[in-house]
Amino acid sequence: TLTNRKNELLKDPDVKQGYREAQVDAFRFEEEERSMLQNQYLKTNQNVLLTAVRTKDQAEIDRVLSEVPDEFAGAASDFVAGAIRNENVLTAFNQTSTDLKSKPLTKAELATVVADLPEAVKKTVAAELAAYEEAAKSWSPENGWSGNTKALGTLKQAEAALRKKVSTVGTQYIFNDIDQQNRIKNQEAVLVRNAQLAFEDTPSESTVVSRAKQNTKERDGEPTQQEYLQARADLISENQDKQIRIINRYDPDLAEEMGYAEDEKMSIEEATEFLNKNPSEETQ
Repeated sequence: TLTNRKNELLKDPDVKQGYREAQVDAFRFEEEERSMLQNQYLKTNQNVLLTAVRTKDQAEIDRVLSEVPDEFAGAASDFVAGAIRNENVLTAFNQTSTDLKSKPLTKAELATVVADLPEAVKKTVAAELAAYEEAAKSWSPENGWSGNTKALGTLKQAEAALRKKVSTVGTQYIFNDIDQQNRIKNQEAVLVRNAQLAFEDTPSESTVVSRAKQNTKERDGEPTQQEYLQARADLISENQDKQIRIINRYDPDLAEEMGYAEDEKMSIEEATEFLNKNPSEETQ
């Protein structure tokens, strides 16, 4: 049957590696497609999510998020969290109307308002913040903006530009950040998937022979059958240890399911160093 034929072919390590690479490529494509659909969903529904955020009603935000399909729920929550952060900045300005009687925000207050913005967004509004701070110097407790209407106009322009940038650039940053996080997650997922498949790899006969000859204790340099078996077992164990450590780095829960215990495992390098320091028969 085709299944039997495939299994026979997969006994060849080179064929198995090629088959594994094809499986990983298919998995990578699925992850990229998932990210693309996720991004498409956010762009299509961003107005719904942003409208909910602007209500400042947690019940409404929760209701909208509850209607998001499961496969997009994580990304939608991340988008809303970023949108709330941006909205908090806009709200702070809304609470300080720029008229002839109101006191502008101080430099320290401005810093507090934008403190939670990502550095990339802060850089885009740096010029507007500087213009706002400079114009604010013309306000005085005694006279307010009286006699300094030009400075008030400059401050209003800076504030309007800042609001717009926080809204547009801030929203675009959320998309960029989610895309970046998805790329990282996808890369890690591919590494884990590859390690899962590689965990089942078996060494080629040439590799086994090379290891057996390297470790043989026979004077003629020809390993015994037992040494060949040991070499094969060692190579399999070393590969499995390597792959499960990769899995543990990115998905500890999966590694634990596969039998990995951090405090019980030791890499080949660690074991060699330990044996060099403790060369007793018991340790070996």
